Amino acid sequence: MVTMFTKNRKCVVTLTVLALSLAAAVPAAQADLIAYWNADQGTGTSLTDQTSNHINGTLSGAGWSTSGRFGNALSTGSISVDLTANALLPSSTSDFTYSLWFKGTTSDSWRWLISQNPGYGPNILFITTQDKVRVAIGTWFADAFNNQVTTFSDTIWYQLTVTREGTTVKAYVNGALDASGTSSGNGGNIGSHLYLSKGPVNQHFNGLMDDIAVFNTSLSSGQSRAIYNLANEAGLNYNFGEVKKLFGLTSAGQNTTTSDGKNWYYVTGLTGAEGAVQTLPGGNYAVNFGSGNGVSTIILEPGDIPEPATMALLGLAAAGLGGYIRRRRTA
Repeated sequence: MVTMFTKNRKCVVTLTVLALSLAAAVPAAQADLIAYWNADQGTGTSLTDQTSNHINGTLSGAGWSTSGRFGNALSTGSISVDLTANALLPSSTSDFTYSLWFKGTTSDSWRWLISQNPGYGPNILFITTQDKVRVAIGTWFADAFNNQVTTFSDTIWYQLTVTREGTTVKAYVNGALDASGTSSGNGGNIGSHLYLSKGPVNQHFNGLMDDIAVFNTSLSSGQSRAIYNLANEAGLNYNFGEVKKLFGLTSAGQNTTTSDGKNWYYVTGLTGAEGAVQTLPGGNYAVNFGSGNGVSTIILEPGDIPEPATMALLGLAAAGLGGYIRRRRTA
C-alpha cells in the first residue's frame, strides 16, 4: 500500500510504503566471508584482510594506485601478492565464491587473476582472462568455460564474481551471468597459498585490482549480481565493505543495519529481477537477493513495491502535491 499524508496537520508530505514483518521468513543460510581485502592501504608491502581472520597478503614487487574502483587499488604487473596459506581458505573441492574488481592496462594474452598452485597443473585453481573469463580447477584446461559472453577491454573496470556450488561453477561479470560449467576436478588443496596476479612466466595480470573477497560458500545468483549493481547505482556506489553488511541482514537474523548513512531493513516478498537495485520514491532502494528475500531502505510488506510505471506516477503525484502545498503556504 502506498499513501501520501500530512503530518501533524503541517505542510509535510511523506510518501511511504507501509509495512512490517522484518523477520517474517526464515533467513537464508549464512554466507561465510573468509577474507576481504579492500586495498585501501595505499602504501607498504602488506595487503590487510578486513575480517577477523587476518589472512594478510605480502606484496612481491606490487605497487599501489590511487585510481582504484573505490579509493586505492593494487597495481600489479610482473609481480604477485601472496595471500598467506590458511586453513580457512576454501579448497576447490568445496563450495566457494571469489569476487574482485579488475582493470587491465595492457593487452596480454593471459591474465592470471587468482590462483592456487599456479602453473600448468595438476592440482591448480585459477581464475584468469584471455579477453574472456576462464576458470579451471584441477588438471590444466579441464574445466574451461566455452560460452563466455563478455569480451574484456583494457582501461575499463570489471566486476567478476565466480561461485562453485557442488559441481556447478558460474562466473558473473558486471552483474550478469557470463559463463557456467561443471567441475569435478580437485584443484588447490585447502590451506594452499592463494595468489593474486601470479601465473607461469610472463602470464601475470598487468593492471589494477580492488575490493577482493573470498567466501567458503557459494553466494546466490541475486547476491552475486548485487555486488556490481550496488556499486554501479549512482546514489550508492557501495564497495564490498558496505555490501557485506546487507548480505548479513538476509543471512544472520539481524534485521537492520546502517550503511553509508542509510538505514537498511531485511524484508520479504520483494519482486523484480534478482540482484537488481530497485529505486523507490523518496530516494529509497530495495534489492531482491533471491526468492523475494532481500533488503530495503523502507520497511516493506510482501507485495508492497509498486510496478515501475506505478512508481513513476507516484513520483509525479508526490511532486505535484508538494507544489500544491508550497503554493498554499505562500498564498
